[in-house]
Amino acid sequence: MTTTGDLLEALRSAAELLRTRTRARVRRDCPTVATTPDHAIDTAFDLQYRQIIESIRGGGRLAPLECDRRAPSEAMLSVGRAAITETIDYLEEIGTMDGGDPVASLEVASAVADVSASAIMLGDNGIRRPVDRSSFDSEYGNRLAGILLLGLPTSPDLRLQVTVYGIGTERLYVPFRARPRAGLRRGELTERLTGTEPLGDRMLAEMDGDVVGFGACPPPDLADVTIGIGPPRTLDRLPESFRLASRAAESAYAFGLTGVHTIESLGLLPTILADGDVGDALRRRYLAPLSSVESGAEVLESLRVYFEQGMHVHQAAKVLYLHPNTLRYRMSRFEELTGARLRDPVHAMEVWWALRYDAYMTRLGAGGPR
Repeated sequence: MTTTGDLLEALRSAAELLRTRTRARVRRDCPTVATTPDHAIDTAFDLQYRQIIESIRGGGRLAPLECDRRAPSEAMLSVGRAAITETIDYLEEIGTMDGGDPVASLEVASAVADVSASAIMLGDNGIRRPVDRSSFDSEYGNRLAGILLLGLPTSPDLRLQVTVYGIGTERLYVPFRARPRAGLRRGELTERLTGTEPLGDRMLAEMDGDVVGFGACPPPDLADVTIGIGPPRTLDRLPESFRLASRAAESAYAFGLTGVHTIESLGLLPTILADGDVGDALRRRYLAPLSSVESGAEVLESLRVYFEQGMHVHQAAKVLYLHPNTLRYRMSRFEELTGARLRDPVHAMEVWWALRYDAYMTRLGAGGPR
């Protein structure tokens, strides 16, 4: 008499046959995923098939942890349904061959069907309820992207799970952190960052009020968004690059910059933001003396424009609507009050640092950077 154990052993032996049948069924019956690569279909099959075997062994019960790790995207759902259909068909075949017990195969088939219903309907904490697939995809994608970007402990199935999403474990990806400026909703930002890229080219998540993620290429340069990106890395090295992307985003946002930025493109700004003690000391040395004189505000504004214009007197004077000699006088006055020598590269850098830090602190006091 054929037992449930015998049928399970037969299923294990038929894995390759069922994988081939499942792939053919998906290609034939699921046009929406017809372009999904074979390796992604096979990966989705392996995940579903292993779950079928383990769940049958456990009496048709689907472990909540297994359910939490499933990713019912279009490909996963289609492949899952096809795998279950082919499994049940195969059980019916072998259950009536060579004196097999059709009752035993029916019991196993029923367990497979129960697994199928559980996989689609089992929600958090093992509560059965209908699931909005798009919502579930979003929640799962959030969790998976966060795990990859932060380098959190992962399950042994991670390599299989990301492949189902079209993510290549050996490909290079650019991590990013995007923060919308005032007036732009985070949902709208997510849509703009997603664009029309195909599955696998980009993965997004929400983190601490920002939109984070990684993609095969950098995100678009959006005028009303501050975006930090890191250098291209494979999945196992994404966390180190994402740390740089986050620092670039924080720094650029703090100084009121929009568009796409890297640590390299920001120069010393990340250091200015990170070392407040140095910023405070330089501000006291170079800017505080200006507050004690009547013309201090004019000198400070002239100094800002002078540095913004690359320390070119004529260009800065033009922006300020001043005669160049008037600007030279104000710079001379600044040197008298502070002891700085603007032609000294070290002093010039320190003054620039003080000005940028002062601008940051002014924005911070006005409710700017977080």
